[in-house]
Amino acid sequence: MFANADFSSLVEGPEAFQDSSVRMNDGGCDPAGRFLCGSMGWEGGFGAGTLYSLDRDHSISAVLTGITISNGLHFSASGEVAFFNDTPTGRIDALGYDVATGRFTDRRTFAVVEPALGMPDGMAIDAEGGIWTALYGGGAVARYDSSGRLTAHVPLPVTNVTACSFGGRDLSTLFITTTQENIPRGSEPKAGALFALEAPIPGAPLPMYEG
Repeated sequence: MFANADFSSLVEGPEAFQDSSVRMNDGGCDPAGRFLCGSMGWEGGFGAGTLYSLDRDHSISAVLTGITISNGLHFSASGEVAFFNDTPTGRIDALGYDVATGRFTDRRTFAVVEPALGMPDGMAIDAEGGIWTALYGGGAVARYDSSGRLTAHVPLPVTNVTACSFGGRDLSTLFITTTQENIPRGSEPKAGALFALEAPIPGAPLPMYEG
């Protein structure tokens, strides 16, 4: 499908790291137009990942280290709080954020995801500040309200749910991705499918990269 595509206008981006044992995994933009993206070890090595910030001038800096599997980064409406999943920790963290400098100021537990529910993977944020998180190994997505209380649990016909994002008319549809990873062939026909949920609360508009 790319046989006649012209990529001559593409510009090579800045390099965040050179370690071949590490890859990028998930990220999002802050209200000032920076793009933040976290890494992880290919083999999931403990603490091998880093959260990087790509500023509007294309400079890169490390803003959080010691991450194992970086997932789901979203910001509150004011931009003063970031929500982040380091999947193996089994929790959603809230981090204070200085929008002017692009630096985190503190870190606390926003919500604990009970092990029986699965592990927190990619996330989305709704218009009321609620966090929706994919539950890898748990076959569902869950919503935690702005106080960190579990308010919704939506099961899916697959085990490994990887991410979710609002879209569609008025951001009222939650699109949910899944994977066939670690699933025996043929045991889950819908593993790897994309699902759509008409959410009871629409999604929050997201900032874009401005570099």
